[in-house]
Formats: sequence, C-alpha cells, structure tokens
Amino acid sequence: MNKRILITFTLQMIASLSYGQLQKAKDIDIVDIRKLNTPIPDRKYHQHHDAVMYRTSAMSKGDSYVLVYYQMEGDSIRYHKAIYNSKDVMNKAAYVWRKDTIVLRMYNVSTKRDIKFKAWGYGATSAMDTDE
Repeated sequence: MNKRILITFTLQMIASLSYGQLQKAKDIDIVDIRKLNTPIPDRKYHQHHDAVMYRTSAMSKGDSYVLVYYQMEGDSIRYHKAIYNSKDVMNKAAYVWRKDTIVLRMYNVSTKRDIKFKAWGYGATSAMDTDE
C-alpha cells in the first residue's frame, strides 16, 4: 500500500514540473470583451509579473485571446502582448513566470479543453511559443 502511495506521489510531482502542469500557478479569469473596445494597458495599475487575459472577436472563425503581461525592464514596468486565435471557448487561465518567460494555460472549466503557450518580451519585441 505504501509503495502505491509513493509511486502516485512521485508521478504527481513529475507531472507538476512538466510544461503541461503549472506549479504554483496564479489563476485569472478571461475577461470577455467581444462587444467592447480592447482596454489600453495601464502600467500604473500593475506590478512586475502581473498578467491580464481578454477574449476578443477575431476576423475569422473563433475568437482571439489577448494576453497582456507586465514586467520590470530597467527602472520601469513595461507591458507586452501575445495573441492566440482559437475556435474553442476558454474562460479561465493560469500562469507562472519562469524568469522573464510567462507560461500560460487557458482552459474551459466545463469542457476541460486547454491550450498552453509561453510568451516573453523585452523592449519593443515580444514572442510566443505554442504547444500545438
């Protein structure tokens, strides 16, 4: 019996350290703004490693999910954006920071469908890497 518990615990620890499982992730709601204008990011209301996620209308089928993430660069907070288009409806997100890379998981609470990606930026550049 104790071996089974130890093996289960070990497998859970390995899974929690993988890219697909976010350890100590911060949960956020995905704000649906499809009928509104996209808010202008305001650095004075955010701290280093904050993140906000919006669901907006896309030109093609599906919706766009806009991640705005904040980080300290030099002596001021800067923001960057990453945009992901999906036909799947997502309503929650969870993220962790690994140095200056944000690792994010968007998901639907009901369907359990999820999408994972990483984003990073510095100065006038930003980039992202998806798992699909």
